Amino acid sequence: MRLRHRWFLLLPVAIVLIFVAGCGTSASSPSTGAATTQPGKGFTVLGLAPGPLSGPGAGTIFIGRNGDHFRSVVYVRGANSFLPATTPGGHRAFVATEAGKTYVLSLPDGGVKSSFATPAGGRLAVVSPGGGHVYVIGGSFTAAYDTAAPYRLVALLKQGGNALVISPGGHHGYLAGNFRSNILKLNLPGLTVAATAGVGGTGDLAISPDGKRLWAADMFNGNLYVVDTAAMRLVHTISTPEGDPAINLHNLMAATAGFMQLSMNHSGKRLYAAGFSGHVLVFDTSTYKYTSLAIKVPPGKSPAMGGTSAPAATPAPPKLSGLVVLPSGRRMIATAENYKTTLLLSTRTGRTLATYPGVASNRWIVVG
Repeated sequence: MRLRHRWFLLLPVAIVLIFVAGCGTSASSPSTGAATTQPGKGFTVLGLAPGPLSGPGAGTIFIGRNGDHFRSVVYVRGANSFLPATTPGGHRAFVATEAGKTYVLSLPDGGVKSSFATPAGGRLAVVSPGGGHVYVIGGSFTAAYDTAAPYRLVALLKQGGNALVISPGGHHGYLAGNFRSNILKLNLPGLTVAATAGVGGTGDLAISPDGKRLWAADMFNGNLYVVDTAAMRLVHTISTPEGDPAINLHNLMAATAGFMQLSMNHSGKRLYAAGFSGHVLVFDTSTYKYTSLAIKVPPGKSPAMGGTSAPAATPAPPKLSGLVVLPSGRRMIATAENYKTTLLLSTRTGRTLATYPGVASNRWIVVG
């Protein structure tokens, strides 16, 4: 009776999963088809379609449930954005656009709820841990707004970058950029500068769960820097091959290496870095040692077309950009930009578990 009762309870769940598997962008897997949703897990993966540094973009957001399938939603045609942000609980997303407007999307459907004016050039959004403020970042400014209508401007700093992380308590933010010579420690939400660290060339930042360590990746020289957030002092440098001094952001596909996104697992014991060399570097945050996972070319893919034409005799390695570790810690999402494909990967071996053709983002975030 007990076994029969359990199957009766699981039957509705099985029906829902079968229905969901047939929706959205389909996934192809090297061996077993679409990846299996983890029982008891409920989260959403968000990423914005890549766009140029300036000018019109795709205006598309990719929404994936449990990392198993994705669907695309055009929020505004021609919009150019880089990094979305969500409120706690994941009910709303903020998408800043280069044209000077930030859109508020409802989740998980991706519909536009409202919008408000922000300075032109903004392409990144970050929401405070408490959900009260959203920070819009461009190359030359950082602006703080209320997350509730009418989205009042709280503070404006005339310094910008391409990476902002916030301390767990929400009292400090750390602003960095590819072409900045330092990292700023900001008092939030007022955006006053509290301190600086002389670490430059940062492509992406990560912060430890306790807020005591900041990790900064230099995609030009391949160094990963560890900064003490209290003293804003460099405490360790990890040298890696993941750098290319000749990187040109206007012709990024010519780069042979470079850190593109950092993602820390829930415990803070492992930090993962996506590289244009075709590798994911896995750092032990206690020992500062790392291992390198070589990611294989998506099956049957051609980098020239990003489609299903026959691959070259010596396939180009996947240029990995957007990367995020999923809540279980056993899987991660990474985009192979030169194949216009996103991969579901094992965090332990780097093995490809599923592929999502036509799905690509320079930055992925997880909600829930």
